[in-house]
Amino acid sequence: MQVTDEMIKKAEEWNEFKSNKFTAKKNNPIKQRELTVIGNLAEIVFYEKYKDSKRISDTDYNADFILKNKRVDVKVKLGNEYLKPFYEVSIQASQKMYDVDWYAFYHYNRRKKDINFLGWISKKDFFIKANLKRQGDIYKNNNHKIENDVYQLKISELTN
Repeated sequence: MQVTDEMIKKAEEWNEFKSNKFTAKKNNPIKQRELTVIGNLAEIVFYEKYKDSKRISDTDYNADFILKNKRVDVKVKLGNEYLKPFYEVSIQASQKMYDVDWYAFYHYNRRKKDINFLGWISKKDFFIKANLKRQGDIYKNNNHKIENDVYQLKISELTN
């Protein structure tokens, strides 16, 4: 889905929510702002698709929406290229105990300025299938150092 200036403006308005203080890049304000705005953008896209969902992320720091009595956390991965099925989605290890039933994953392509749905997975299945990567480990697909302990799962493990 192509991202419009209007969508970015709305995502910036949502950026004032208290839950954004839990973003991982507190030591890098520019990166933190990008992550929170794009995270909000993914939530906007989710809400547009699931109009019967109730947004709770302003008051609940564990999940973003209630949909069909299930707590959904919307996650977004940023990149400059489109993802391949063997690439991975991640959840910070510090969020493992969050009160969530399902994860909905998106990808935002900075260069193309579009956002795409990657898939769903239940929290239970995610943590059964995911691999824990430790801070300092190296991502195999791009040789970047892992900044925080994270659980990772191949995109191909998600369901649409």
